[in-house]
Amino acid sequence: MKTGRAAMPKQKRFSLSDVETIRWMAARGHSGIQIARTLRRDPLSIRHKACALGIRLRPERAKTRLRILIEAAIYQALIDAAQRRGTTAPKLARLLLITILSDGLIDAILDVPRSGKAKPIVKKRRQSA
Repeated sequence: MKTGRAAMPKQKRFSLSDVETIRWMAARGHSGIQIARTLRRDPLSIRHKACALGIRLRPERAKTRLRILIEAAIYQALIDAAQRRGTTAPKLARLLLITILSDGLIDAILDVPRSGKAKPIVKKRRQSA
């Protein structure tokens, strides 16, 4: 006798390769939906498996935030520059700040002589041999 319910499809088990892909992609900030598309799985099953493995799929909240108030004309110029580069204004502002600080360009941009005792704000990365 049939109960009228559709038969549940047999669930495919996660292989070791699938688990490693979940770990790898989650560590690099990919969402559950992106991982599901890569593995051709249901996003809910990815979330359940990640939870069972103790893997977070939500990105960590930023510990530090910076809020800068600027004039509307300057903000519009930033938006325009970002659009020309195919990005967003916040991403472009972040990239500009990172570049300025990591390359030590503050004094050059502000046209201020640098004192001999000043320490760099951002340490330069050591290149591995």
